[in-house]
Amino acid sequence: MASAEKVTYTICQGAGCHEQCVLKVVSKDGKVVRTERPIFKGSKKDLASLCQKGICAGKLNYVPERLLYPLKRVGKRGEGKFERIPWDQALEEIGQKLRDIRAKYGDASLVVNAFPCGLPLNMHGSLTMALCYRFMNLSGASFWQPPLDMEGFQSNLVDFGNMNLAMQMNSSYWSRHRPNYVLIWGGNPIGWARAAHTSKMFMDIQEQGTKLVDIGLIFDSTAAKCDEFININPGTDAALALAMANIIIQDKRYDIDFLNTYTVAPFLVRVDNGMFLRKRDIVAEAAVDERHERVWDSSSNGFYLKDATAIAATTAEGNKYVAWDAQAQEPVFIAARDNDMEGKTPDIHAEVVVEGIACKTAFIMLKESLAGWTPEKQAETTGVSAETCRQIINDYLDNSPSGLFTYWGLRYVNAGQTLRAINLLAILSGNLGQKNGRLINCGDTTGYTVPLDGEIFLPDGDISKVKSHLIHLTD
Repeated sequence: MASAEKVTYTICQGAGCHEQCVLKVVSKDGKVVRTERPIFKGSKKDLASLCQKGICAGKLNYVPERLLYPLKRVGKRGEGKFERIPWDQALEEIGQKLRDIRAKYGDASLVVNAFPCGLPLNMHGSLTMALCYRFMNLSGASFWQPPLDMEGFQSNLVDFGNMNLAMQMNSSYWSRHRPNYVLIWGGNPIGWARAAHTSKMFMDIQEQGTKLVDIGLIFDSTAAKCDEFININPGTDAALALAMANIIIQDKRYDIDFLNTYTVAPFLVRVDNGMFLRKRDIVAEAAVDERHERVWDSSSNGFYLKDATAIAATTAEGNKYVAWDAQAQEPVFIAARDNDMEGKTPDIHAEVVVEGIACKTAFIMLKESLAGWTPEKQAETTGVSAETCRQIINDYLDNSPSGLFTYWGLRYVNAGQTLRAINLLAILSGNLGQKNGRLINCGDTTGYTVPLDGEIFLPDGDISKVKSHLIHLTD
């Protein structure tokens, strides 16, 4: 009697695409027969995506060249001569080599490449990475993080106060909140880097009427699927973005309510030092007397803060930012990370002297810094004509709510300022606050990976026992 087929649902092993799709695996007699795209119902039906790489995943187990056991080199390096050895021998020889290195040079002399891209399930769902970090944390080995991805995170931290904005809006967001227009900038997500969920999302919203425009270096698979392709010279994206931002300001097409409510645009900046004007700069009572903050305690042989609560409150009050009220024609104060403009009418275009200190708003400072980036000027650098520059930014504004999809081509060292220039378009136009617009930095997974318990990374589940060391290329 022939055995029946068995169906198992698992996560696609996907080599670093991060979409973490669910894979339907059909097996018989302990052997994979085929892999398929699963069919979901209800609210999850749109999340069942899979690319052709995933469809072929079942064949990986049966590739003839796949390594199935340890091999030890017996010839010269490059000769290709190896012999099969038992697992116990391989583990012992490798372990002894690691012990010898640690004994001679110290624990930190072992360096592990801890970058998870290319591994199935990436960081938090990968047992490989969990064991890798556990080894480092227990042994005191050094781990190395390649200089990529951080640019996007750091630019988000500066602009939005959140390092992981890229991880908060995944590639299913626009499936639920469709924009009218999307600029895909500096990446190749459709059919390539994001071949399943993200590609499906883009194709679906395009079919429903969203115009897709790709700004990139080559006519890749994303450019082929978009409605328009803008070819730009390598490394010049910031120039195009700054020229577009300049057009928004010069044509007065910025969202003044959004800028006043959610950004530092109306905050006054001191002309003399380029720093934000603070309440302590113009109100004597808001200044903190640093001489009385610390008091020496002979019993503990150290300083302590006298009346720390009062001092903290005074410091917070003194640190308030200053805007210029257009109606009252006087300064108003805004707490850090609060930006409460209720009852205030800030003048985003103010250039005033406050208590003898010449000031301009951050918006005016931005306007002045962008003035040189005309469409004609950027064309000299980017290769994108002045007419095309104007057309693209006007289309982006005319079709609001509009979206920006960035990152993967701009994830490397020195791309942070470029990303901030591109982010500026979403901020100035107010699309950052539009439910059906927004800014998505790369689009993260929409799969169903179950994260591993974080304690598995730590010795005895205790972060204080971690012995590993992070190193940089400059170390």
